[in-house]
Amino acid sequence: MPVLEIYSTIPKIKYKAFLISKATFIATLLELSGLILPFVFCYYTGGFWLKRNLIYEQPIVRTNGKILFLATATGGVVMGCHTFPLHGKLDNCSFVKIREIDRNFDARNDFLELSITLRMEKLLKIESFHLVLPLNYSLEENCKFHMESAIVFQKYNLNGASNILINADLDFQQSSPIKCNSKPVIQTFQMEDFENILKEHTFREVKLILSNQLRTTSSIEDDHLFIMNLLIKIKENLLITKPKFWQILKEAWVQYLALWIIIHVVLRRIKKYIFDNDLVLLYKE
Repeated sequence: MPVLEIYSTIPKIKYKAFLISKATFIATLLELSGLILPFVFCYYTGGFWLKRNLIYEQPIVRTNGKILFLATATGGVVMGCHTFPLHGKLDNCSFVKIREIDRNFDARNDFLELSITLRMEKLLKIESFHLVLPLNYSLEENCKFHMESAIVFQKYNLNGASNILINADLDFQQSSPIKCNSKPVIQTFQMEDFENILKEHTFREVKLILSNQLRTTSSIEDDHLFIMNLLIKIKENLLITKPKFWQILKEAWVQYLALWIIIHVVLRRIKKYIFDNDLVLLYKE
């Protein structure tokens, strides 16, 4: 009758040593090294902690009814209109329209349309203009964030054009990661004089800008009018946020586990070599 091997085992050998001994010290040192070394390697390679998180989200953008439009004509004549305190009174705009467009009815505006008609004297030509359009910018899905910002837009060298159409995308620009909180972060935009507006907008860590600008210019028969139309597309923005604790933990444990397996195998072989070759005083049982 044939004989089959149905079970096998390896004799278990116990290595014992006194509490205060070299063998106990080495065993403890190797066990602690197996837990600490993965942290050390991950930290010094710079890839352990998730320092920033990238999200894509279409913001909720609303206007608040305020506007500043300053135009400089030939001879240095300043004209325009505004709806907040400034030095001096300007009321040269005969028509101002701000329209919010939600094409897919998802409660998020897809476009902002601004139309301004400026009435001026016949012999004047607009050489440049400055526009400040305050906006409320909010994120709701991946990150709770809210700020009051503004579009600060300037155009020079109009070359006598009296009808300008500008198409652009609304982008979110930041110099540091934003922090997502359960409560929105409010960042107010101070609407004072134009110089302070430019200064504050320039040095803000997070702000709104217009990108992919396309401009068309033409002239109209009425020499008393200057028309500016601005169409802003509100698309998904790329935002850099500070990761939350669970996001950091989700990335960290994978890297730690991968290094722990490698270090554990190496340290286990070192321990086996030391104890099997009796390099320290111990007792086998």
